[in-house]
Amino acid sequence: MPKQLFDRKLIEFTFQITLIAAIYFLLFAHPIVFNLVDKGFEMVGLHLGDTTLTIVHSIVFAIFFFYTVAFVSKLN
Repeated sequence: MPKQLFDRKLIEFTFQITLIAAIYFLLFAHPIVFNLVDKGFEMVGLHLGDTTLTIVHSIVFAIFFFYTVAFVSKLN
């Protein structure tokens, strides 16, 4: 019985993490967000290429994802 409870909790936690990742991916990888961030950097004088801009978005995604998963894991 405890194994079934553990498996259910693991599946629920995995689903929560996957849902969070999907939402963050939608937010951070959306072309409108890329254009806004690119224009923001250009306003301060930085001209980032596509690869560098993607790296910036990946780092921000990783930071948000890490702290959200840490928060969700404390709730479970």
